[in-house]
Amino acid sequence: MLITSGEENGVVAARYLVENVSNISDTLQEHQFMVEFDLDGKNEFKTYEVGSAEFVSYIAGSTGFKNRGKNYWTDIVVLCKDICGVNLSIGYYDNETPQEYVNENDWLTILKIVRKWLGQENLPRFLREE
Repeated sequence: MLITSGEENGVVAARYLVENVSNISDTLQEHQFMVEFDLDGKNEFKTYEVGSAEFVSYIAGSTGFKNRGKNYWTDIVVLCKDICGVNLSIGYYDNETPQEYVNENDWLTILKIVRKWLGQENLPRFLREE
């Protein structure tokens, strides 16, 4: 598990890790793929520019979530050099407003789906397409 901060201010922590922490990029790339939990809404995902067509199909099939596309930028875009990455919705709404909140039932449902998916043995490896 890797927790970062400053995503909304230019992916500050992710950039710092890649630029200043010895071997962090190599360590991260040893995994099959990267999952970020930071997307508003419910049962959706985004792969930005770090997901192949095969990976997108795999995420949709494994989770039942809808693909929201590739727009914008997030930590995994900086952290995924060779592997694919996905950002999953976690049941929060009214993002970046004073009314932002997490719907606990949505979060628990999403968590159950993700635990079942990531709890499988022999998760496939997905390389990032150039």
